[in-house]
Amino acid sequence: VVVVPVDADLTGVRWRIEGFDSPGLRVSAVPVGYVKSRIPQPVSLPMPSEWWPDPLLDFLTTFDVPRGQCQPLWVDVHASADAAPGAHTGRLVVSAEGVAARSIAIRVQVYDFTLPVEQNLKTVWGLTTSMFTKLYGDGFDREMAFDLYDLLLDHRLAAGAAAADERLG
Repeated sequence: VVVVPVDADLTGVRWRIEGFDSPGLRVSAVPVGYVKSRIPQPVSLPMPSEWWPDPLLDFLTTFDVPRGQCQPLWVDVHASADAAPGAHTGRLVVSAEGVAARSIAIRVQVYDFTLPVEQNLKTVWGLTTSMFTKLYGDGFDREMAFDLYDLLLDHRLAAGAAAADERLG
């Protein structure tokens, strides 16, 4: 979902998911951030943009969008083994200061099967405690590590040996 201001800047944009109250079904939305990329030398390939969508900014509760720009919201759906099969409907509601709220319908189809917990495609993403310590310094602690590993496991990606690092307890 992309928030695009048409007539003026949008300030204090907020969002919420409504209507998905079924046990085992979790629907969320978070803003997507951008990272600036550079073309390495001596490559001279044309790039459509220097800015690429990448990080999910789950710590934000509001954002502003200047006219002429856009702000995506990443919608994530997780159905656990106890989610009821069938169609589930809800909506994403977006509001901003001085602007009427807008909503978009969301329909999620849950099928009557469960993915196995055991992974059959072995994946290790080369994530190490030392790599994250270099990136985040003292900010990389046990809580951040477990949040990261939960994210990987929620998306069926192996966390590798970093998950068992004794320095994180």
